[in-house]
Amino acid sequence: MKFTMNNTLKELKAECRSRGLKTIGRKSVLLDYLSGKQDGQKKKSMTTIAKEAYLARGKVMPKCINPGCDRDVAIRRADMPPRDPSFKTECTSCQTSRTQGKSAREGVTFHKKNYCENKDGMLGFKCPMDPSRYIEFPSDIYDMDHKDGDHHHNTCDNLITLCKICHTRKGKQSGDFNSWRKYSVRGDCK
Repeated sequence: MKFTMNNTLKELKAECRSRGLKTIGRKSVLLDYLSGKQDGQKKKSMTTIAKEAYLARGKVMPKCINPGCDRDVAIRRADMPPRDPSFKTECTSCQTSRTQGKSAREGVTFHKKNYCENKDGMLGFKCPMDPSRYIEFPSDIYDMDHKDGDHHHNTCDNLITLCKICHTRKGKQSGDFNSWRKYSVRGDCK
């Protein structure tokens, strides 16, 4: 059976369930999902569908923030088209190496620090964590923050490392949570 946008969401979800597939997303996503199965192709992940839709709109994937790496960043959250996906600051390879305590690939330097760059109060408030104890915490307590709130603006000058407390406070005070939806891709870290 061929499915089109004329089918109701309920019909598409019922077909997904009958094939043992997850009933995810909106009509356009379910159609892509079912089409891949109909054509004998491997089913596409939500991330793949979001990335393809993003590129089909003539947009360019941001590059990994780490100097020396020219790979596309990983997708944090695959929002349904026409919304842009939410991007991480690093490619999957760099993020995996860094979080597993491995060295970066030859020629690549990790940009993320193992301390909060707000330790001296550069954001107008001082980090509540004791700087002498930063090293005791795992790297996942620190986030990369886009100073201007634009997740597509992946440049070294626009990214700082903040602890989760400072990152949350800065985001709430500046109102830059979810502001990445407003922007288009600009620059890279090279």
